Amino acid sequence: MSRKMLPVRTVLAMSKSLYVKQNHMGCRLLRLNIDKCKTVSYYLKHPPQDTQHHIIDGNTTHILEKLNSINDLGVIFNSNLTFKDHMAQKINKAYRVLGIIKRNFIHMDESSFILLYKSMVRPHLEYANSVWFQPSSADNIAHE
Repeated sequence: MSRKMLPVRTVLAMSKSLYVKQNHMGCRLLRLNIDKCKTVSYYLKHPPQDTQHHIIDGNTTHILEKLNSINDLGVIFNSNLTFKDHMAQKINKAYRVLGIIKRNFIHMDESSFILLYKSMVRPHLEYANSVWFQPSSADNIAHE
């Protein structure tokens, strides 16, 4: 079994790209908030070699923090793109909202419950599902 590794020139090109973007933003008077810059490596089976990415700001070099997962627009992307953390969080949120509905609307008929469920619970379960939903995944049984 072989691992695909990026050639050194590719890594250097990526670092140079970050440097050029930083300089470009400085010329436009848009300051890059370096404290918010993070890196995530995505892989299928084997984690990539431990690398450090950095941004040069004037005379100082900032090493970017490496994360295992990142939240982008409400979707949690982990390193191997399984979305298990995202699905668990969304299922828990849906159960919390369902509990609020059950506690506060004790005497309601079926049509009212369906209306509340479709408007308050399902949006949490269906948000960005085109990104993370995998029809063949066993994890989606819990989502159903």
